Formats: sequence, structure tokens, C-alpha cells
Amino acid sequence: MDSTPRMTTADALLAYLRAKGVDRIFFVPGGGAMHLNDALARSEIGPVHCHHEQACGIAAEAWGRVRGHAGVAMVTTGPGATNILTPVAGAWIESTPLVVVSGQVKRADLKAGTGVRQRGAQEVDVVAMAATSCKFATTVMSPEEALRSICKAWHLANSGRMGPCWVDVPLDVQGAPYPGDWAADAARFEKELLAAEAAAQAPVPAQWAMDTDALLAAVSRASRPVLLVGHGVRLAGCAQRLVEVMRRHEIPAVFTWNAMDMLEWDDPLNAGRPGAIAQRCANLAVQRSDLLITIGARMDNVVTAYNPRGFARNAQKIVFDIDTAELAKLEGAATHRWQATAEAALAAVDAAFAKAETRPADRRPWLSWIADVKRRFPARDGAKPAAKGPIESADVAHELSTAVPEGALVVTGSSGLCVESFYLGFRNRAGQRVFLTSGLGAMGYGLAAAIGACEAQPGRRAVLVESDGSLMMNLQELATLRARAPDLAIVLMDNAGYASIRLTQRNYFKGRHVGTGGEAGVLFPDWRATCGAFGIAYDEVDDLANVGGALARLMDPKASGPRLLRVGLVKDEALWPRCASLPQPDGSMLSMPLEDMTPLLPIDVLREWMGGEVAPASLAARGL
Repeated sequence: MDSTPRMTTADALLAYLRAKGVDRIFFVPGGGAMHLNDALARSEIGPVHCHHEQACGIAAEAWGRVRGHAGVAMVTTGPGATNILTPVAGAWIESTPLVVVSGQVKRADLKAGTGVRQRGAQEVDVVAMAATSCKFATTVMSPEEALRSICKAWHLANSGRMGPCWVDVPLDVQGAPYPGDWAADAARFEKELLAAEAAAQAPVPAQWAMDTDALLAAVSRASRPVLLVGHGVRLAGCAQRLVEVMRRHEIPAVFTWNAMDMLEWDDPLNAGRPGAIAQRCANLAVQRSDLLITIGARMDNVVTAYNPRGFARNAQKIVFDIDTAELAKLEGAATHRWQATAEAALAAVDAAFAKAETRPADRRPWLSWIADVKRRFPARDGAKPAAKGPIESADVAHELSTAVPEGALVVTGSSGLCVESFYLGFRNRAGQRVFLTSGLGAMGYGLAAAIGACEAQPGRRAVLVESDGSLMMNLQELATLRARAPDLAIVLMDNAGYASIRLTQRNYFKGRHVGTGGEAGVLFPDWRATCGAFGIAYDEVDDLANVGGALARLMDPKASGPRLLRVGLVKDEALWPRCASLPQPDGSMLSMPLEDMTPLLPIDVLREWMGGEVAPASLAARGL
């Protein structure tokens, strides 16, 4: 009698994922995923146990960002599955590849079609919940369907406009013997999938078809071109190609936050990071340009300051996007909108600049202007920090710019004043990788994302920049961090609560604080004691004079393992410069153009940098 254990469906799924390059799965075990969990224990994939399913999803998403293909999270049924919905939504908005494999009650206990709210133990129809934030989500009903679905999930997550996919596997399907050769079946399923995709592929609709003649004409007329580069360029594997095209034709670019690491800050072709909360130099560069070409960025409200029509208002605007829905939303806000991959867009731009009547030498005055505006308007318009005393988040961003080594992974929290201040002031260096989940802006992202990033590239120096409020939302993952013990330096910016909410309540609600910190009865722990409990090395600094030394100790090449530096910040600080709407005497609000950020520049200074052209709102705001 043959006593060799047969391969289960769960085994087949994990074997497929391993063959695709997955060497870590982030998971929390559970009874509804018991066969999946056991298959993971017996597989060649390293299990990374987190203490909350939200952290599993975040870590897997970050692992995928660093590796360049989908990360995988494994959760159980019921609350295990619902807990991971937040990072799935984040991956959907960010177009980052992610595969979730969840356990489910056995097929006989599924409530589908019965009208009852629950039938199996801990059962929820999580696929219905996840479907609007996934490219593909399904509950499988047989071993063959399970393998076919994991093949489809992997392909869709990593192709086209990338995003999350979800395969929900009932308990009895997980444990069922896989009837056949999984590798041969997977190859057949993939072949069928690609054939069906090719057969269904339609030509680009005429309204979105690229017009290379129009592109060439626009490039030929432009003396002040600028690219707007988004994360989609990196997702497409085109980061190096982008830089090659920029250097060949001497085209400057502005970058979204998730794309900022494609070119170091000091490069003369880097014009900054524009938006509602932005560097003044970047916004001025956008508004002075006469040609804006957008690749891999979806022109969201944060970047355009809620005014896509006024963004680069003096320029011809050409938008390339893989998704026609993103193009359609820009009706009236762009000169040309063309559907194309980032790779095709860069090829077209490269060819157009090569054929154009204007040459790189013709753009030297424009590059000189960009160098001048970067010098004139660095972070906080060049305001010099004090030598000692209370610390502001902008001071930390300034010091981190020199303290973080070249080539480091830099993961940040995703919302709040401290994070915004970091992206306003951090001057990224060569080889660094910097990211966050900017679209959803989920609190609690930083620590779990840093764990995933470290697992993706073990041994690479890594830095987490996080705030106290955000860290509290996944504090339990300090245990995961200690267990995995990566070389991670954590900079915890501690402003005693939720500074951005505190600022909003002070500015708009007469200082009636609720849910902001100690002043509103919100408790935060003693961070030294907290780190001690988790076995994390701890240091702290509360005076500006000592920040540089504290960061040097944290980043010391001889240091290893997880360690945390608490930086005590002032509780109340303003974030500037920023785009704002100004209250008027009649009670209305005056929306300011992108280039005219608060605090307002003298009108003659603004007019100089805008080449003599000033928007009516800028005159009205100054009573002119």
C-alpha cells in the first residue's frame, strides 16, 4: 500500500506561487485556513507570522513593491478576511499587485442563495465585500478551479493596470487531493488565459489613440517642457528607461511622492514634487511650463490641488494613461489624452524629442531657471532652523536628508502632519527607495510596510519614518519586528497625538479638541517602556541641538537589528508652504492658484517667477 501523502489542493496552490518567485507569505493562522496553513508549513515558502491581518496585507503589498511582483497574504475566514480589506483597498487605489488567499467554510456550509446572513461558523461573503477593490475575486468550488483561479489572480495582479486579486478557498477544497499534475495543469490554464485575453483584446478606441504627429508638434513648439512622473512608471518596470530618456533630451520632471526616488533630489533634471502640500519650486515649475507630459500619474486632487484645469494652465497638457477611465475624468483639463502603457509612452516621447526641431541646448535656459527656483525656494522657503530648542517635523526631514545612507529603503507612514512634512523636506539621494500608500493614506501603514520591505530584500539598510499616532494603530507588529529582527532604524516622530487633527480643530473649531491627544483624554504609552517590553533598542531626543547626533547613532553602519529613536516634537506646528483657500470679508473662500502658496509671496516676487503673468486670484488676495 502506498503511504506517500497525496498533494492537496493547498499544496498545489503554494507550489504554484513558489514557482512564480514568492518566497514569503504573510499570514495569521486560523481554523478556516488550516490546510492552507499546513501546506505553508511544509512548503519552500517562508511563513511570516503577523499579529493582525491588516498588517499581513500591508506587509505583502510592501513586499510586492520592493520585489516588483505581487506579494501574497494568507488569512482565515470571517474576521480574518474582513481585517485585510483595508490594505486591499489601498493596493487597489495605488495599483500595486497583491494576492490574498483566504480560507472559507466548507462548501456544504456556504450560505450562497439561501437568504440567511450566516450559515457556516464565522462565515462571511468576503468576496462580495472585496470585489469592488479587486481586479478578480472568487470563491472556488473545486481543486481544479482553485488552481485555475490562482493562475488567473497572479496574472491579473501583475499585468495591465496592476492591483489586488483574491482567491477564497473553502476548507474542504483546501484539503482535497489535487487530481493530477499541478504544473502541467497550471501551464495549460495560463496558456488558455493568455489566449482568451488576446482574443478579447480590442484596438485602442479612436478617441484615446495616440497621435504621434500631434505629440511631435507639441514637443517642437515647447521651450519649457516638463514631465509629470507617477508611480505607474515604476510599476511598469520603466524607471531606468525614464531616466535615460530624460538625460538624452535634457527634459526636467516633477514627481509624485511615490515616484520621487526615481531621480535624486540634487539632479538638475529634478524639479521637485508638486501638489496641494508641496515644494514651492515644483509648483512654480509646473505653472511656468509650456508643455506638460504626464506618464504613470493619475492627476489626482492632491497633485493638482483640486484644480486639474488650472494645473499647468499655461501649457499644452498631454496625458498618457493605461486606464481610459482616468483619461475620461480629465475632460477639459488636458489638450491630448492618450491610452498607452508607460513603456509605449516613453518610447513615443523619446522619438518625438529626437525628431523635434528644438534640441537639448534650446532647453538650457529652462534648466537654468529650474536650478534657480530650487535654490530660491528650498523647504520652508529656506527658513533657517534654530541651533537648539524645540524640534519641528521639518527639522527632522532636513536632518534625515543627510543622515539616511544612499541605497537605503525608506518606508514612511501614510498620512498626518509628520508624513506630509517629510515629503515636503526630504532630499532623496542616489539609490534610495522611498514609498507610502498615498491614495488611501491609511494610518498604521508604516511598521507593517517596513517589515514587508525588509523581508523582500533582507540585509538592505532600511529606515522607517513614522508618527506616534500611526504607530499605535499597528503597535502589535513590534513583536513581529522583534521576531524577524531585520536591520531597521525607526524614526518615531512624537507630537503627543494627532497633530493634523489638532491643527484642524484649532483653525476651524475654536480649539475644541476631541480625539487628539492628552488634552482630549487620549493616552499614549511611555515609548521607552513599550520598546523595552518588545525588546526593541531605544533612544530619544528632545532638543534640536542633539538631533543630528541621535540620527547618526541610529544610522551607524555598525548598528544592527531593529531600533527606535523617539524624536519629541512640538505639539502645535503649521505645515507650509501649502495651497489654500483664503477667507474673504463677505464669508466666501478665494481659491488660490497652484503657484501662489501660503504664506503668500510679495506680488512682485510672484510676478518675477511667473514671467510677468499673475492670476486674478493672486491680485485679489492682496487687495490689488
